[in-house]
Amino acid sequence: MEKGERMPAPSRFMLIGMTASVRTMFGDANLPRLEAAHPGLRARIIEDTESCAALLPEADGALVRGTYQIPASARHPDARLRSPGSSA
Repeated sequence: MEKGERMPAPSRFMLIGMTASVRTMFGDANLPRLEAAHPGLRARIIEDTESCAALLPEADGALVRGTYQIPASARHPDARLRSPGSSA
């Protein structure tokens, strides 16, 4: 990309679920870098199940574990989010 050229708008949205212990492991100073890791991706770090539930319908992907459960209703064939092994 040439100097002065604008980056394309992110085309994908991903949720990243982080408990307090995982945030500590990454370090708060590194979290903005994680959210801006790729110009084609808008990443959002979430810290609670309410945020997960509210933002999940908009997400193209989710990196979650344990505390953050992805309900089956969010993984049906017409949903935006797909479960591993589903056809896109």
